[in-house]
Amino acid sequence: MEATKSHILITGANGFIGAHLCGHLAAQGHTITACVRFQSDLSELRRVLLMYGVDLETLLLTKIDDIESVDDVISSFGGDTVVHTAAYVNLSGHHIKTMDRVNVRGTAVVAESCFIHHKKLIYLSSIAALGDVWLPSESIDSSSQWQPDKYHSAYGISKMRAQLEVHSFIEEGLNALILCPGVVFGAGFEKSGGNPILHYLMASSRPYCPNSGNLPWVAVDKINQVCSWALTQPSFSRKPLILLDGQDTYSDFYASVFAYLDKRFRLKFISRQLMVSIVALLAPLRRIGIRTQWTKDFVNSTFDTRIYGIPDLEIARNNYSISELMRYLNY
Repeated sequence: MEATKSHILITGANGFIGAHLCGHLAAQGHTITACVRFQSDLSELRRVLLMYGVDLETLLLTKIDDIESVDDVISSFGGDTVVHTAAYVNLSGHHIKTMDRVNVRGTAVVAESCFIHHKKLIYLSSIAALGDVWLPSESIDSSSQWQPDKYHSAYGISKMRAQLEVHSFIEEGLNALILCPGVVFGAGFEKSGGNPILHYLMASSRPYCPNSGNLPWVAVDKINQVCSWALTQPSFSRKPLILLDGQDTYSDFYASVFAYLDKRFRLKFISRQLMVSIVALLAPLRRIGIRTQWTKDFVNSTFDTRIYGIPDLEIARNNYSISELMRYLNY
């Protein structure tokens, strides 16, 4: 079923996923209202749009000065679908108040406004917001229950709370789809998603590699395709949709990248215990206000061994291999 040409509002349009969705959907002929903050840097957005053959001037750009003003944008928006990608990502556990304000409060404002003004909502969440399993051999899916006694990153907690805000309005009648992608790889935005991993591997033939833990990843193209599919659907399931292309161990992912590059390499394995020791050594810096990426949240996220179940949905089963990902990214 082909989507009719729609008018779509995308929040966080100058972010990694938002920029790709703007380019992809505009290239398909949809009218895009791109919502960004005042004084936002639009250089990466412009660069990504050009990859899709789209000029920034093609978009209807709207700028907001705070989260609450999103309601004004949605209420005056002439289309029927809002794609909410705006988020603050920090896997080191810093800036908790900012994550609460942007990820939780911001999503609540968007969901409430979509409910009041009868808009369809597509919300970009994260697998970090999903629940837990009792046994390590079990797969996490959209029905898994959140267990507060298990470890969750500050970012994951903020996205889980944001999902609860969306679910509360779904119960009231909001037509919404929640997408939970893994670590996202895509062109542009070199410091976002999984892109720093690839740049690190490109620059080193002897990279440090976690000796355990999985890397659940997805190409941004899958997010594009699923959002295009979602525009053809009159209504959505209440369960979040997990988006993954692969769930490789770090060593397997690294080896596959080097095999594609036909590059000799030697992995230098690093253990959880060593990283925990480094975090402890950095504690004096944190006490005097110097923030580092190496924190307990960062270590626990890196060595996470959870496995995720993939939903039985045709559009979500067309998985990239790592070599296909590298070709997609023009390596």
